[in-house]
Amino acid sequence: MFIICIRKKNSVKERICKILKGKIRNYFVLVVTFFMGVAFVMYSGNLASMGMKSNEYNKGNYEAHKAYYAGTYEYGTDYDVEDDLYSLEFDDELLNDELEYLEDIGEPFYYEDLDNDFDNTLENQVEKDTYAALENKLRKYISKYNCYFGIYFVDLESGKEFGINDTEEFFAASTFKIPLNLYVYDMIRKGMLDPMTSLEYTEEDFEGGTGIIWNNESFGKTFTIKELLRLSIVYSDNVAVNMLLRCVGKANVKEYMRRLGGVVVDDGKNVSCPRDMAMYLKEVYELSENGDPWGRELVQNMINTKFYDRLPVLLPKNLKIAHKTGNYTGVVHDVGIVYAEKPYIVVVMTKNVKNGQSANKAIANISKMIYDYVVKQSGKDLD
Repeated sequence: MFIICIRKKNSVKERICKILKGKIRNYFVLVVTFFMGVAFVMYSGNLASMGMKSNEYNKGNYEAHKAYYAGTYEYGTDYDVEDDLYSLEFDDELLNDELEYLEDIGEPFYYEDLDNDFDNTLENQVEKDTYAALENKLRKYISKYNCYFGIYFVDLESGKEFGINDTEEFFAASTFKIPLNLYVYDMIRKGMLDPMTSLEYTEEDFEGGTGIIWNNESFGKTFTIKELLRLSIVYSDNVAVNMLLRCVGKANVKEYMRRLGGVVVDDGKNVSCPRDMAMYLKEVYELSENGDPWGRELVQNMINTKFYDRLPVLLPKNLKIAHKTGNYTGVVHDVGIVYAEKPYIVVVMTKNVKNGQSANKAIANISKMIYDYVVKQSGKDLD
């Protein structure tokens, strides 16, 4: 009897423990299920948001393209790529690097955060009509970053210039579109090419990335050479570039670059250097200033570009800047002509970049430093 009572007592205890364990397990399952549900809803919402953004971008892209051909397009009203710039110009590998924050290029400086001893240095050096202070300041600034910079500056009035790592080889990316345009316009100028000649968009020309043709047009669509030149600069259209190269020949463009004095030119690679890019820009500037209609058209297309997150960001809004950006994995460039009181050329090229947005800010700061120096020399400000 005693033994039976003990067994009954233990049996009740075991049952209580089992009940408690079951309840705890059930509560745990409910909590986990709840949080998984919340995560799923948030994930689904993000996907929907991304889809809506993509649809809005495609719709705006298409409408802008249609308006252009109808002759009713106004810059900045129907299509603005600034918000989509990184998805357009950076490939998957670079985006993954940015998401994982791998070895950032450096702290993302804004111009206002820079040390303010620059003005005093400028006051001393401007009187001597030298760019030594500016060059030294730029060298100090880029030393803060762990990527590689190449810079070239040309004062278009005095002819004075300087460079930093200016003959180093850089992947040219879309800055190649400047000498390409120069060559095609040169053929038009010489009567070797009719700008109204139509070229057909073929499968051979297809390339994603920047541009509006690949995303909106079907194979078989025709474009005039004049249209393709504009699209290659304003929208940095890769398909337009491929169509133009198919027409004029890549080897001919490379030989033209050499004739202009290019020293970093490779028939098998898309490379250049800051000094060469400044030289191509000087050719653009001189053609335009001498009244050449094709030179003026190229300058106008460069002013109307849809990519303005680097050289122009910190400069006065009414200042004309004819420029061309370039992006690829680890590469962020902007090269251009700044029509300040004293016009000048600035070329900033980079490589080994891990964070594109930091590189954009660095280029914007470099542009602002140069502008401030030039303004002090001219004695006028465009603000």
